[in-house]
Amino acid sequence: MKEESIKKLKEKYYAGSTSLQEEKQLIQESSQEDSSTGRIASFLKDQQQEAPKGFNDELWESFEEKIVEEKKPSFWIWSAAASIVIVLSFYFFNLYQGNVDEIHKQALLEEAKSMFIEQEEPIKTDKILFEDETLIVYTSTEN
Repeated sequence: MKEESIKKLKEKYYAGSTSLQEEKQLIQESSQEDSSTGRIASFLKDQQQEAPKGFNDELWESFEEKIVEEKKPSFWIWSAAASIVIVLSFYFFNLYQGNVDEIHKQALLEEAKSMFIEQEEPIKTDKILFEDETLIVYTSTEN
């Protein structure tokens, strides 16, 4: 590989824009050189480790378990909140119904009272038919 292409790869590597394939190529080419970059590249090559088989699957499973665990408390919270709302609605509905019953009874009483004709006190007139010292005879009429 030419030195110019190695320099370009190094610049891209330091800028953080290299692909994995370009990084591997850079490490291989640099390890062949006898410079400080070559020593660093050989050290990095020796230190590289592969992830154990099934490591990604284990990670995803652990993430999924955490996601499932987070959903459980929210279900119980929503259930409790819904129960509280139902109990309060029954309480206020019955409280309102009691007031409506009293208002309804009062309206019926007023309607029943209005069905009766209010009569004034009858005017009594008395007529004296006979009057004596010991006896008074009279008649009365009501209008």
